[in-house]
Amino acid sequence: MRKMNEEEYITLFSRLPDRELQKERIIVGEGRLVAERMLDCGLEMICLLTTDSLAGHFTRRAGSRCPVIVRPHPEIASIAGYPFHRGVLAAAVRPAHPVLGEYIKKNPGVRKLIICSRLSETWNLGSIARSAAAFGFDSLVLGVGSCDPFSRKALRVSMGAVLSLSMISIGEAAECGSLRGMGIHLYAAGTSRAARPLFDSVPRSPYALVFGNEYEGLHASWIGCCEEELTIPVSGEVDSLNVGVAAGIFLAYFDHNAGR
Repeated sequence: MRKMNEEEYITLFSRLPDRELQKERIIVGEGRLVAERMLDCGLEMICLLTTDSLAGHFTRRAGSRCPVIVRPHPEIASIAGYPFHRGVLAAAVRPAHPVLGEYIKKNPGVRKLIICSRLSETWNLGSIARSAAAFGFDSLVLGVGSCDPFSRKALRVSMGAVLSLSMISIGEAAECGSLRGMGIHLYAAGTSRAARPLFDSVPRSPYALVFGNEYEGLHASWIGCCEEELTIPVSGEVDSLNVGVAAGIFLAYFDHNAGR
């Protein structure tokens, strides 16, 4: 990215709630932890905008990678366009998402994946990414219509975990065939009567867990690509668990029980 003057850098952080950063091909993270992870994970950094209290820390951390601009807290809140309390904003060039087939060819040793066919709620995506990082998953595969994994909310909710995962794109369910061709076992998280209770299953590795949309669940075309549909039994008081909560349970169970 070309070198800019100070006012142009500041513009990167202006009116953040009103902008579509995905179309601008940048990501903006907020808070010390997220900004540090952005610096640590090898992103092409553009700029840091920080308050006095964190200026010294981030000037040292950024080194020569990008400029660090210091402004008073109220001024940063005015620039960003919302009540800002986290001390630092960081901007970086948005990394590209490889498609599933391309990623698998370059990473044949992948062992643990999560596939979200059409996840629409940023909070759920951030929660799933945080659980994925906690349990050592390799990648998060997102279907058409999924929300932005690098949005400010996803970065914040995941505590920057979306930056430690490979973000992969997938189109139709049929593309899962490239996984099965490599011997990766596919398990669908569903709620149908045909689904087997999760805690009765004996999962095999390597594997991919497939989750559906928050409101419509997992479409039959995706379930049909999986070798088994699993469900978390719940009481009659609710129909199912929130997908972010359910994913955390699935990930923990598979991480501790998957074998060959």
